[in-house]
Amino acid sequence: MATPVPAKRGKKPRVTSPAATPPAGGQVQSLTRGLRLLELIADAHGSVALTELAQQAGLPNSTTHRLLSTMQQQGFVHQVGDLATGRLAPTPLWWAAVFCRAAICWPLCIRCYGD
Repeated sequence: MATPVPAKRGKKPRVTSPAATPPAGGQVQSLTRGLRLLELIADAHGSVALTELAQQAGLPNSTTHRLLSTMQQQGFVHQVGDLATGRLAPTPLWWAAVFCRAAICWPLCIRCYGD
């Protein structure tokens, strides 16, 4: 949950979020931020505007745009309409299918989804 940070007189309060705070030791900040954006897009159950995504992640619009552009080039998100809206692409679904075919998970997937 985002926590407001007291602002100086005449300035908007800054909001900190998990994506805006430095990652724990041994983590790559850009990867952590990108994965957080994927989670937020998935939670949106459809497309989400770049500015809304940036606000939810606690990131600048420019950083969010660069991360989304990279993820689009790699097949993780699709642009919907203009540059400011995106949704998940098939690549994460392909990874999920590969995971479900693993011996340890396959019986559970069959039970949940059938053949």
